[in-house]
Amino acid sequence: MQQAVYDRAGRLFQEALSLFQAADDKIGIIETLTNLGQLALQQRRYKKANSYLLRSLEIGQEVGAIEAIAIVLNGLGEVARMQGRYDDAASGYS
Repeated sequence: MQQAVYDRAGRLFQEALSLFQAADDKIGIIETLTNLGQLALQQRRYKKANSYLLRSLEIGQEVGAIEAIAIVLNGLGEVARMQGRYDDAASGYS
């Protein structure tokens, strides 16, 4: 049951991402990539989470979305922490 909820959320986030990309809505793209990263993190899919979050970070830096960057860095720190990479986690949180 839990996996079905994750799968549905993933499909909806992917649909939202496509719409934001078509509209060239950078903030929407950043937020959706971050949500996909958090979803992957909850499923312990750390490589995928890291990939989504790094894409979100890159776009956030391009457009200067400081609040979004802070949220993404926190997420990257959480990915590192969950993998036991505590030094990387500390830098992600700072």
